[in-house]
Amino acid sequence: MIKSAMDANREQLSANFFRDEFACKCGCGSDQIDPELIRKLQKLRDVYAKPMVVTSGVRCVKHNSGIPGASKFSAHILGLACDFKCTDSSERWDLVDLAMKIFPRVGLYDGWIHVDIQADKPQKVLW
Repeated sequence: MIKSAMDANREQLSANFFRDEFACKCGCGSDQIDPELIRKLQKLRDVYAKPMVVTSGVRCVKHNSGIPGASKFSAHILGLACDFKCTDSSERWDLVDLAMKIFPRVGLYDGWIHVDIQADKPQKVLW
């Protein structure tokens, strides 16, 4: 893989993901994403074989509380969740099919897909 000059200054977590993609969007600097989540995301990316745009990774408590509908106990707060962009229905079909084989928890939303690995929540669920 050829890296751009911009990528050279970014911390690479796997073949296709960088730490800054998962940093809290409020700018607080919180970016401690779970390594197992990254391994599973990379596995999904490898089998999907197309770029995936992270829309939400780690969230600090304050930022999470400002997101309409976000759970007070969100897996994002613990660095155990990722949302990625998905606006095309055939793309959604492919990604959900693959994600359910890799992740124990998958959520479908308007414009994105949520995956998480939080073990103390119900497993093998799709919402």
